[in-house]
Amino acid sequence: MVEAVAKGRFHLYAVEEVDQAIELLFGRKAYWVHDKVREVPRGVQPGNPLHEGERGLPGGVLASRGGGPDP
Repeated sequence: MVEAVAKGRFHLYAVEEVDQAIELLFGRKAYWVHDKVREVPRGVQPGNPLHEGERGLPGGVLASRGGGPDP
């Protein structure tokens, strides 16, 4: 992990609240993500929005930052 951090392939962030982590992951204010979650109808189980870009969320967020599954 130390080597990956040194190469810029892995990042560690300290957060005190979940909203701070949301903002780091999505690159947007947390209220935007909360609004998108509220738009999903009850009972709907969307796929993984971090990789698929569903419901207006930015697709490929993790992949664009070096995370997510290997291609």
